[in-house]
Amino acid sequence: RVACSGGVDSLFSCAFVNQDNSTVIVYVNNTDTDEVTKLTATGDYSVYTTSDKYDLEKTAEGAAGDADISVPAMSVVTVVVK
Repeated sequence: RVACSGGVDSLFSCAFVNQDNSTVIVYVNNTDTDEVTKLTATGDYSVYTTSDKYDLEKTAEGAAGDADISVPAMSVVTVVVK
């Protein structure tokens, strides 16, 4: 597990480094409000969302750096950085 911050008080977050050196960040939003957090990392990223609308579906991807990550209300968002 590595240190991380959601940057938004209403989000819970944790991060891990996998054996393949990819980093996984998990954000949990258990409020009724959509949130946006900033991803600052190197490498490409993929975003997977689980909510009443999505079932662990890829909802975004791109080159990391400073990227805005949408975390919908009542959802779990997993970001994989490679």
